[in-house]
Amino acid sequence: MSNAPPAGRPVLAFTLPGVAYDDDIAVQAFARHLTAAVEAGGGNGRRIVAGMRAFLEGKPDLLPDPPWSVPPATGERAVEHLAVAAGCPPDLVVRARTAARQDLARTAWLLDPADGLSDLLDAAAGRARVVAVADPADPAAVPILDALELTGRVALVAPADLDALSAGSMVLIDATWAPHLARAQANGQRTVLIDRFGAGDGRPDRRTKDLRGAVPDIAAWLEGTAA
Repeated sequence: MSNAPPAGRPVLAFTLPGVAYDDDIAVQAFARHLTAAVEAGGGNGRRIVAGMRAFLEGKPDLLPDPPWSVPPATGERAVEHLAVAAGCPPDLVVRARTAARQDLARTAWLLDPADGLSDLLDAAAGRARVVAVADPADPAAVPILDALELTGRVALVAPADLDALSAGSMVLIDATWAPHLARAQANGQRTVLIDRFGAGDGRPDRRTKDLRGAVPDIAAWLEGTAA
């Protein structure tokens, strides 16, 4: 899967869920698979779906006592918290997440690009090499690129490949303060965090609630680097 571009021009790198597209469809599928497994085992999994809706839709009345003290960084993290609170074993959580990603691989055509993605790519045209960062084990990565019409326009790389790219100038965009984001910042690269739910994790160079809010700063950085 790895197709890291050679050293040279600056690199614009971004992860896919929560950055290039809204990941709510996959989060909802994750919650449904967990709920079905809990119900099949004789338990009550409805709090998982209720909690997922409360989080994604901003309706705390659906779950007045969520199992977190601060907002999780993503919908997927919220569902993980709900699964633990429901007593789901780790292997069940892994299976449900995998099933949700497989569902997304089959229905990726439903996805729309995030607001601001087109402007971001326009800003990078002729100024930077663009890479999408995805787990090699994610079955939805390639279908997502196709659905967002990014196939052939961006290179698909694994998170581990980012270290090889960090020798040059790079800006990395993610929806969570993941280890590769922290490493990029430690290596002197620019980091952007799409903090949709206001979790406040990490210390990125730029924090914004959505991709569109980050585009002006990234475009200015690309222009300055090219100059």
